[in-house]
Amino acid sequence: FQFLPEIRNTGFYNWSFTRFPWFAKAPEYQWASTWSWLKGTHVVKAGVQVIVNKKNEWDNNNSKGVFDFGVNTASPFDTGYNQANMLTGAINQFLQTGNAAVKYSMYQDVHFFLQDTWKIMPKLTLDYGVRFYHVPGERDTRPDITKDAAFNAGLWDPKKAPRFYIPDPTNTKQLIDPANPGSPLPASVFNALLYSIVPGSGDVMNGVVALNGKSGLGDPGFFLLGPRGGFAWQALNKTVVRGGFGISYGRPSITQAINIFENGLAEQIDYRMTSFTTLKTSTVRRISPRDFGASDPSTKQPPRVYDISLSVQRDLPGGWLVDVGYVGNLQQHQYIQFNLNAIPPGVSHLAQFVDSRIAGNNFAGTVTASNPGPLPGTRNVDSNLMRPYLGMGALNKKGYWTLIIMILKK
Repeated sequence: FQFLPEIRNTGFYNWSFTRFPWFAKAPEYQWASTWSWLKGTHVVKAGVQVIVNKKNEWDNNNSKGVFDFGVNTASPFDTGYNQANMLTGAINQFLQTGNAAVKYSMYQDVHFFLQDTWKIMPKLTLDYGVRFYHVPGERDTRPDITKDAAFNAGLWDPKKAPRFYIPDPTNTKQLIDPANPGSPLPASVFNALLYSIVPGSGDVMNGVVALNGKSGLGDPGFFLLGPRGGFAWQALNKTVVRGGFGISYGRPSITQAINIFENGLAEQIDYRMTSFTTLKTSTVRRISPRDFGASDPSTKQPPRVYDISLSVQRDLPGGWLVDVGYVGNLQQHQYIQFNLNAIPPGVSHLAQFVDSRIAGNNFAGTVTASNPGPLPGTRNVDSNLMRPYLGMGALNKKGYWTLIIMILKK
């Protein structure tokens, strides 16, 4: 299975071996120590914890190639049948990434805490302390293998944006490079190269930078402070009031921190209308905008969680205990994934993004002579031509508040 490609549109069954051989190794090493000191009405505790987490894993990828034997009458090798195309080696499309998607990720945490439990009086106890966090961003340790990279909007240069092949206004069955309208492409490559990038017309890696062993999401401050505190107060003979608060920090998932940046520097090929014998010398190559994980150097805040609680416990006759509490959890800087290069609202209605070949639609259906009037946005060119960062492809606060009521029998 190590060398088997993915096979599509055979007329029988599609085969996919994109994660063979499957491999994952994820060791984690922890060391922790806690010290306690009793002095009068105080119990002072201090501690340290060190965590080293690693993961080496093969992810889904098409580095072994993807063969598509779909029918394409424009191809000189096409037989008109999927099965015959597979048997004769007539390839409609061949995809391949020049590097296997693999991760060698690691993060290292160091936590230190100091806490005091102080019995101020027989009916009142206070807990207070602080936890220090040193949590550098998760990163790949073998960038020579993982080839991770990120898109930085601040480095994107509009002057380096590529051009796209578009339909010739004088003959909508053939394509032109807008900079060279007098040299149209053959009609046979129309579907294969429609709205693809003109080779050499710009930088397809515009704004993309190698991570070189750094975190794609950046590193937070060297030390983060997490104060916390609480109290227990016997307000009445059989009634105790408890409360507390704390601030803690977390990490983004490995998908958010590592996966979206994998293989950003790897070459990708997309050959059309070729065959087994001509694959290495294929002349019809489609260049499409690529998707990247985006990095924003200005935001390096780690996920932060605020917890508060307040409860009242009361002993009842017959051995019953009632506990009424209010628990709050507020989260900030939680990671979400969104498309930095999404089409801005209203852009699809602009005249320069209308494809004159498309009839469009309205509420009655497809526009025809008897049903005129297409709705705005139903005759658009390819979405990649409308994105803010031309030449690039697709580049969160939550919480809860809860009332808790428990009745227990002792």
